[in-house]
Amino acid sequence: MDPQEVICSAIRIHCSEMFEHYEVPLTETDGLDDDQEMIAVIGFSSENLKGALGLACAKEPLARSACSALGLAEVDDQILTDWLGELSNQLLGRLKRTMLDYSVEIYLATPIVLSGLKLSIAGNSPAARVSFTTDSGGIWASVETRFPEGLKLVYSPPSEDDTMMDDGMAMFF
Repeated sequence: MDPQEVICSAIRIHCSEMFEHYEVPLTETDGLDDDQEMIAVIGFSSENLKGALGLACAKEPLARSACSALGLAEVDDQILTDWLGELSNQLLGRLKRTMLDYSVEIYLATPIVLSGLKLSIAGNSPAARVSFTTDSGGIWASVETRFPEGLKLVYSPPSEDDTMMDDGMAMFF
């Protein structure tokens, strides 16, 4: 399969599932809204792929997801900044798990969060982009990747002996 198709499909599913878990249902939309006030960017690399994931959110759905996750009635800007970085880390972690099914192990960097009046992603490389609306603002995710021309991914999920944890689970040892 084409790496771009795998990544776009995975981001679409994982972003929706992740926000649903935090009680913010998403509806996919064709265009990018311009109401996102914050964006988290996190880089990744592997033997054949490298790139960055951007996750942009309007403040209201971001705050709702943070309140749901943290059990708070309201959150301040510092919590929102930290939470958006955490969400980008979770989303890229979910992508990492998907890519393992294609024998691609990716390594994650540390996320950074930027805020401004109007944010957009620009770049030269192909990007997997997906945008969503909520009842209180937009969310979009973009994954820009670079990979060798002609690279094809082969689906080869781990055997039952190589059991993996479900998304969103933690292991303490």
